[in-house]
Amino acid sequence: MKAVEIKIDGITQRQFTVFSPGEKKVSLDIRDIAIGSHSLEVRPVFADGTFGEAYSRDFIVPEYNVRIRVYDAANQLVTNPRINILGFSQKDRKVTKLRINPAVVNGVWMANLDFEQLTRSYNKIRCSVESRLSDGPRDVPFYFRTIGTTGEKDFDTSECNVLGLTSRQKIPGCTVTTRILGNPLVGFSDVREWGGSVFETAVSTKDISFVEIREDGGSQLYAGLLYYDMADLWVDIYSYSGGERTEPARDADIWYHSGKLDGMDSIMRLDTSTLKTIRVEADLATVEEAEYMLLNIPTGNTISNALNSPTGSVDIMPGFFDIFLLTGRVLKGGGTASDAYFNTFHTEFGGKEKTFRFGGGLMDDFIYDTQSQRILHRWTDIHGNGYSVMVRDDGRTDSCIPILSLVDVRGSSYRLHGTESRDSGDYIHAYSLAKIPDGVYRLSFISDSERLAFPVNPSTTLVTVFNGAAYVPDNTPPVAYSDYTSSIRPGDLFVFDLSEEFSDREQAELKFSATAGWIVDGLFFYRDLIGQDAEIIITAYDGAGGVTSFRHTIRVTDRTAPESDYIPIPEIDSIGSSSWAVPYVQQAIQANIVPVELLDGYQTGITRREFSSMIVRMAETFLGEIIPSPGVSFLDTEDQDVLKAASMKFLTGSNGIFSPNEYISRQQLCVIIYQAVKVLRPDLAGSIPGAPQFRDAGQIAPWAREAVNFCSANNIIVGSSGIMNPTGSLTREQAIIMVYKTFILLSQEDGLNIMPGMDNRAA
Repeated sequence: MKAVEIKIDGITQRQFTVFSPGEKKVSLDIRDIAIGSHSLEVRPVFADGTFGEAYSRDFIVPEYNVRIRVYDAANQLVTNPRINILGFSQKDRKVTKLRINPAVVNGVWMANLDFEQLTRSYNKIRCSVESRLSDGPRDVPFYFRTIGTTGEKDFDTSECNVLGLTSRQKIPGCTVTTRILGNPLVGFSDVREWGGSVFETAVSTKDISFVEIREDGGSQLYAGLLYYDMADLWVDIYSYSGGERTEPARDADIWYHSGKLDGMDSIMRLDTSTLKTIRVEADLATVEEAEYMLLNIPTGNTISNALNSPTGSVDIMPGFFDIFLLTGRVLKGGGTASDAYFNTFHTEFGGKEKTFRFGGGLMDDFIYDTQSQRILHRWTDIHGNGYSVMVRDDGRTDSCIPILSLVDVRGSSYRLHGTESRDSGDYIHAYSLAKIPDGVYRLSFISDSERLAFPVNPSTTLVTVFNGAAYVPDNTPPVAYSDYTSSIRPGDLFVFDLSEEFSDREQAELKFSATAGWIVDGLFFYRDLIGQDAEIIITAYDGAGGVTSFRHTIRVTDRTAPESDYIPIPEIDSIGSSSWAVPYVQQAIQANIVPVELLDGYQTGITRREFSSMIVRMAETFLGEIIPSPGVSFLDTEDQDVLKAASMKFLTGSNGIFSPNEYISRQQLCVIIYQAVKVLRPDLAGSIPGAPQFRDAGQIAPWAREAVNFCSANNIIVGSSGIMNPTGSLTREQAIIMVYKTFILLSQEDGLNIMPGMDNRAA
C-alpha cells in the first residue's frame, strides 16, 4: 500500500502517503459542509495506482459542534447544567470567561465554537461545569476539562475526581483556591519575590461547608467534599476562624496543602498534629499597617495575614518557605516608607512551633566579591532577618541604598554610590572598586537613618584594595566540582544540595546566589512549568573575597505519556539504541522490564526517578505489585515508582529530599542493583572472591565497593579497558543492559555466567 485516500460525499478531501504499518490520525476541516447526514469513505491506494476495498461510514454534521451532557453522582442527567468556556492567555496572564450563546435542550448543552479562531487568542481553552451549593449563591467548578475538538462529551462522575476532606477538629470553613499553571516561572526578579506567577482562575472554589458526622464510636467527624480535575490544576487548602473574605489566601489560621492533588488518596485528613505553628513578633510602635506573608517555595503560592497586634501565628504544612514582614510607615518629613523583612526556613526544626522576631535595630552585613571587583552589602535586623525599604515621596521612589565610605591612612577618602544587585543572593546592594587606587582603607557605610525603620549599628573594618578588588592574603576561593546538567519534565521540582557541589579550604560556611530558582539553607530549588530549557549560574561566596560559579543546565523533556495498553515491539522499540546494545535492549523489552517512557533517547543519561521506575518494574516481575509504605515520602516528588523503590530500600533520600532528576553515577547504580538483589535473592548476595579488579578501583567510594565487587563478579558491569569510571554517568541503554543482566541472574538457579553466548562487555 502506498497511500490512503479519504472522501466525503464522493469528493476527495485528503490523500496521505503511508510509510509503515500502524495507526494514523487525520483531522478534516468540515466547517463548510452543510448540516445533516454525509458519507465518509476511506480506501487504500496501491503502488501500481489501483485502489483497494473502500471502507465507508455515515456521519452527521450537527447544528452545534460542541455538545455536553452532565450527570450527577446518582448518574442522573443534570437538566440545566451551568457551563463556562474559559480562555487562558499566557501573553497577558489573564483568564477570560468567553461569551457563549449556548442552547440547552433536554439536558444537552450545545454551542458552536470556532477553535481555530480561539487558539489565535488563547493558549488553552477550558470548560468548567459549575454546581450551586445549597447554602447560597456560590459556584464550585467540579469539572475542569480541556476542550479543543468538536463532538459530544459526556461528563459523568467517573471523570471527576472527588476528594473527601475530613477533620477530627471542628472547622468553621475551608477555602480551596485553584490555579492553572502555564506561564513561565523564570526564577526570582530580586531576592524578595518570585519573578513569575501562576494563573489564579476567576472560577475558584469558594468556602467548602463541613458537615458534622457522628461515627459509630460516638466521636465527631467533620467532612466536606471537593470535586476537581487534575489537568494541570493545583489547589491550596486553608482554614480560617470565620468572617467573609474577599481573598482566599488572606488571614488564614491554617494552611493545610499547596500543590498538586495527584497521587493522593480519595480522603485527605486535615490533621493539625502534623502541622507546625509559625509565630511572628514585631515592634509596631511606629508602623501604620503591617502584614506577614509566607511563600511556599516549591509551589510559589502565598498566604498573607494582617498583623494588628505585636504577635500573630499561623499553622502550616511541612515544606520550605520564605517568610516576610511587610510594614508601612509615614515619614516625618513627608512621604511613606514600605519596609520588608525576609528570611527562609524549612519545617524540619525541633518542636511544634518556631517564632520569628523582626525589627529592634539594623546592622550592616557585607562580603567581598573579587571576581566582579565589588563589595556586596545588605541590612539585617538584630534577629538576622534581611531588610529593605522603599520610600515614596512626591511621586518618586527610592530604595535608600547606603553610601560606601573608604578612607585611607593618608586621609584621602572616597564615597561610592551603590546599585541594586539582582545576581548576588541576599546581598542586594553592590559597589564597584574598579577605579579605587591600591591601598589600605577603613570601610564603613552611611545610611539615611531618617528613612529606615530603625537606626543602623555601624560596622567598620580595614580593607586592602589591590587591582580594583578587595585583597585578603592567603585566601583561596571555593571550588565548584563541575558544571551540571539535569533533565526534568514540565512542572517537576528540581532540588539538590549545594554543599555537594562546592567546597572551601578556609571557610566552613558559604553563601550562595543563583540567576534563577531559589536557595534555602544550602538547597537549590527550581521548577519549570512550560517546558523551557534554562541556563542557570549558581555562585558561591566565601565572604573573604573568594567567588566561584558553575553552570546548571536544565533540559526540559515533555514526553507524552503513551497509551496504557501499549505493548512494546522489541524489533521496533529498540530502534535508536547502539548496534552493540540492540540484542540486550530487545531482550529486556521482551522480558517486560523496561517502562514505555524509557523506550527512546537511549544515549541520554538516566535519572534517579527513571531508574526507580525500571528497577521497580523488574522487582514486580518477581514480587507482584509493590505497595509504597505509608511512612515513605519526599518533599520533591510524589512519583509512585520512587516511593515504591524507597519502600523496598533500593534507593534512599537525604533530609526528606530524593532528587528525582539527578543523573545516576555508575557506582550508585551498582549499589541500587546490589540492594535489589539482597531483597529479591538474598542467597545470591555477598562478596565473591576473585572478582575482576578495575585499574581505577581506588576512586570507588568505600560505601560502593562491596556492590561494585558483586556487579563485577557477575558481569553486570565490566568497564572499558579495565577502567570503571565509578563517578561517571551512564546512558539509558547501559542502565537497561545492567538491569536485564540482573534480571537474568535473579531468574537462574546458579548465579554465574549469566549471559552465555552473548557479549558480556556491553555494559
